[in-house]
Amino acid sequence: MSDFTPRSSELSSIVIGGVAIIVIATLGFASISNDWLESSSAVQLNQERRIKVSDLEMQIAKLRAKVERHEEIFARRLAQDSTAENERQQQGKLQEELEIIMIEVADLELHATEQEAMIAKLGDQKSKHRDRARGGLWLKHQNQPLKASHLREPLPYRGPKILKIDAGGLTVRHESGVSRVTVAQLSPDFREELDLSVSEAKEAMTEMFLKDARIKSARGKQADAAAQAELPTPAEIEELLSKRLKEELAKVEKFHALIDSAEETAVMARRNSRQSSNKHPHGKLETWTERASRFEKAAISYREQLALAEAEVRRLTPGGSVPRLRSRAR
Repeated sequence: MSDFTPRSSELSSIVIGGVAIIVIATLGFASISNDWLESSSAVQLNQERRIKVSDLEMQIAKLRAKVERHEEIFARRLAQDSTAENERQQQGKLQEELEIIMIEVADLELHATEQEAMIAKLGDQKSKHRDRARGGLWLKHQNQPLKASHLREPLPYRGPKILKIDAGGLTVRHESGVSRVTVAQLSPDFREELDLSVSEAKEAMTEMFLKDARIKSARGKQADAAAQAELPTPAEIEELLSKRLKEELAKVEKFHALIDSAEETAVMARRNSRQSSNKHPHGKLETWTERASRFEKAAISYREQLALAEAEVRRLTPGGSVPRLRSRAR
């Protein structure tokens, strides 16, 4: 009994408290309901405002999404513009480097041709000096007897005397008339004394064949077998002509390319003399104007050398024409 009473009392307290809470809540709800009924118009206005706010928030959200998309597009375009600008700057640098390289190439080409011309000039001077020296030497032997020691084998002539000496051999007079003694018929010592060679003789005879068609008949009229052997054969003539023709055609092609290069360089120099902020090419002391003038003169010189090469090609070509060569692409 004593155990039950406290528990009952505790349960009663809980029940009484719950009832009190329900009563209070009921009274509060009734009061709120009265207030709500009294202010229904204000609540409706608030709801309308909330709807408008919600609509505005939705519109703002849509606008924000649009802004974000436009920001992304702008960022991409900005990146593309930045890349394009970098590419333009890189292209400008490459263009400058290419121009510097073209300047160096043009200078090297001009320097190389100047050196070739100097070498050719020295070769001509050497050849002229040799011709003068040999001319004096050969003159001393004119009207002198052609001795047996001068020959590899005795000639079937009596009393031969030297009338003339040239790179192709000797012209001798004897009791039976005039004959030709080839370089190959001379003894090695006498050949060396006269500064003659068999290979040079063949080239000289080929050149004579080209200059004078009448010499071609000399082969059929020449009685001496050794002398006939000295004359170039048709195959040797064709081989030498083919070699020379290839050399001259290479010159023609080379001078076409050099003319193109010189003219391009001159045009670029003239343009830079008007437009460039720098008066001088990169790393050069000369001005753009001086450079243009130098390469314009070089182009004129190349054209003169081209004309000589084309004339030689016409001389060596049976039809007397120069094959059409394609100029270098600009």
